[in-house]
Amino acid sequence: MSDDKKDAPAVHSDELWGGPRDIENAGHEPVHVETKKEYWDLLNRRGLRMKDQQESSTGPERDTLEPLTPSLPPTLQLEPLSYEEAQIFYGTHRVNQNLGLLETLDCDLCFALGRHSGVRTVCRPALVRIECRCGVRDYIGPVGTDGNIVLNPARTLADRTKGLLFDEHGQPASLPTVLMSRDEAQILRQYARFLHDRRLSVSYYCRGCWNGRTTADPLMVKISPGQVVFTCRCRIRYWQG
Repeated sequence: MSDDKKDAPAVHSDELWGGPRDIENAGHEPVHVETKKEYWDLLNRRGLRMKDQQESSTGPERDTLEPLTPSLPPTLQLEPLSYEEAQIFYGTHRVNQNLGLLETLDCDLCFALGRHSGVRTVCRPALVRIECRCGVRDYIGPVGTDGNIVLNPARTLADRTKGLLFDEHGQPASLPTVLMSRDEAQILRQYARFLHDRRLSVSYYCRGCWNGRTTADPLMVKISPGQVVFTCRCRIRYWQG
């Protein structure tokens, strides 16, 4: 009886070492592979080989598939704000303070390109800046630049009245109503045209009833040549030409 033992033949499975995973160093983007066959095929298509391994070939030679270089969207050339546009923006800032309004801006171009569309702003008499992921639109005035916007923030009893709204059930509801001045309405209409030309969108919120979150419902807004209306849960801001 012989004491010689025969070794069992080696069995090579197609299971990838360490299990399925993303291969991150075969190109610009990770590639998910689940088997050795897929792994060898990936190396072969990219003209690569395993480092410090005895395999001298990953398969038959063929035209290598070069990883694509990520293409970046072209940089947008944003025009700086003119003095007139800066005046409109600063004037709207003053109107919002008078009427107890808050606003958030979004960039339509950023939204179209799939980027975060939020906008940061700075508003001072000599500096107006609108910044998003497209870049910066700004106006920097010389030292001593004045806002040149004169608005009367005072409200008299004649500027306050009652307005009537109808809820979703068709029931009338009375709300306090603040009457805007002609100058305030004109600035808001100019501001709406400015935002349209600059591919920006605005949402308004009421300082009195806003819950502090941008996910809250914004005001219902109507701006037309003959009428400007801002409606929230606690009041109506109104101008009629």
